[in-house]
Amino acid sequence: MIPKTYPGQESSFVSSGAILAVSDYFDLMPNFQKKVKEWEMDEELDTLRQADGSIYVLPGLHEEIWPDYTFEIRKDLLDEQGLDLPTTWEELQDVIAKVQERHPDMKGISDRFEGLSMLNLAAVSYGTQSGGSWGMTTMAEWDEDSDSFIFCGTSDNYKAMVTMLRGMVDAGVLDPDSFTQDEDTAVNTFTTGKSIAIGTNSQYDVTYETTMKETLGEGNFEVVKILQPAGPAGALIGGTRLENGIMISAKAADDPNFVAMMQFIDWLWYSDEGEEFAKWGVEGTTYNKDADGTRTLVDDINYNGLNPAGDKDLRVEYGFSGGVFAYGGTTELLHSMMLDKELAWQEEMAATHTQKEIDPPAPLDETQREQATLLLTPLQDYVMQETLKFITGQRDLSEWDTYVTECEAKGVSSYMEILNAARATYVENNG
Repeated sequence: MIPKTYPGQESSFVSSGAILAVSDYFDLMPNFQKKVKEWEMDEELDTLRQADGSIYVLPGLHEEIWPDYTFEIRKDLLDEQGLDLPTTWEELQDVIAKVQERHPDMKGISDRFEGLSMLNLAAVSYGTQSGGSWGMTTMAEWDEDSDSFIFCGTSDNYKAMVTMLRGMVDAGVLDPDSFTQDEDTAVNTFTTGKSIAIGTNSQYDVTYETTMKETLGEGNFEVVKILQPAGPAGALIGGTRLENGIMISAKAADDPNFVAMMQFIDWLWYSDEGEEFAKWGVEGTTYNKDADGTRTLVDDINYNGLNPAGDKDLRVEYGFSGGVFAYGGTTELLHSMMLDKELAWQEEMAATHTQKEIDPPAPLDETQREQATLLLTPLQDYVMQETLKFITGQRDLSEWDTYVTECEAKGVSSYMEILNAARATYVENNG
């Protein structure tokens, strides 16, 4: 399953009606409390608080932020000309353009995620939000100068990002079909040697290479997962150390087994033992552990290329390492199931990139939430629609001011008033 949000980027517009305020019961969860304290996660937890001060989602907790999505690129084609792997958006455009000069029949970036992951990555590095459900959650940027939120879809940062991507399209580096083609088309284009780069994550990094050994032949290519490109805002990783989450019905509090249930949740999702169980399975059955703590899958089990000789999938056959139970945990546990290639990428990202600063909390009350949702949904749709027109050349950038006026007519000022009023209330109540 492809997540449509990065860790920690879930919408804060939670309806609390019949949902348990889990923050009232943190005292039943010692493992949860321990990780929050040791990893200093209070600021990130505050982003989940609603207007009443309560938290209604039990999130996965990561010791460190976990990046994943970026671009896969044909390194062998760069090596032909002695080109270095790109680290910025400008460098990405430059190296692809040079490869295309030697291979004019090849497409540049032909993306598989309808451009949404790419827009999300670009937005983070430009200090804004984009990418629809992948990252355009509140549609707001925190502006230090005015000490308030401003609308992202018409900001200077957003315009700069759109202008950069439009330049890639105009240069023939970014295939405009990236925003409309289905995944199979994009993957087939890349794995048959017809494009230079494509969106990726750690799982696809493995599958691309496996397929290309069949289509292009082993030794005839080299694909590399590049670092997330840096932009004017810096080399940043979007999101937070929170991932996914659990909601509990308010009725559960009346059940005689409620305390036991909360203790079990605390063990499975937040204890080191429970997280290892959810990820690796049963020691001696699905994996073995050496004296130094190194874990290895048993001979007949595979997970994402970790033990390719295994003919049983840890997720499919045994139900472990799935996206429902296995998330969060120590960095050591997260890295324990990564291939050497992915682990090296993670270490380089940690050394070169920093986590994007977390926006201040601005939880909405029930009335504000209803009002904001009515405004936000059509605004998101319109901004994405016009963004793609600007990028692909269907609309000229000279019409930007007209576009800003159109957005204002759809309620930008009203929406931002709601968000900033919620922020002011939060500050008044919490300091």
